[in-house]
Amino acid sequence: MKSDSKLEDEIKSDACSHLPEYPLEFIDFIRSLSEVHLGELSAALGLTCAVWCLGAVHIYAIYKYTTNEKRRGKLYILALLFPIMAACCVGSMISPRSANILKSIGLFYILSSLYTAMSLIRYLFSSTHDMFRVLHQADNKIRMQTPPLCCCCPFLPQFEITPSRIRYLEMFTFQAPIVRIILIAINVLLLTEKGYNHKW
Repeated sequence: MKSDSKLEDEIKSDACSHLPEYPLEFIDFIRSLSEVHLGELSAALGLTCAVWCLGAVHIYAIYKYTTNEKRRGKLYILALLFPIMAACCVGSMISPRSANILKSIGLFYILSSLYTAMSLIRYLFSSTHDMFRVLHQADNKIRMQTPPLCCCCPFLPQFEITPSRIRYLEMFTFQAPIVRIILIAINVLLLTEKGYNHKW
């Protein structure tokens, strides 16, 4: 008689035999969806179009009311955050094969927007030393108790604001997009060499 482990392996292989070894192509995936799923996907596309319309309104407002070119460019990047994220999410829903790449692109844009926001704040203060002076006069501190850490880690310390620590924060926000773009390149290389049906 066959052992229980071998019998379980055969049952699992028979149960999953109808599943593809890699994500379906775009056309095959759309054809395999039910009417309910198609309706949900259509609603997602409609909401994404609405987000892009709002993004276009923001871009127009920035173009019309912001005269400084450098400040305007940073605001463009921040205004496109939600439209690009929505497009990446819907693209992942429509094309399963592109889900990993689109997810990485979305995370990369989020991290890039974080650095852009930090750079914009510094630019509005004119320099790091001016930023330090204003924050120091207001008796602000670098707090680590940001959500959700404020609830589970109330013991985290607070740090005095110094120009060097502000630069460290800028470096931390800048290294995240660099690491993400390296991971995207590795992901593309692995998908190209190993394919979708490879067990990572």
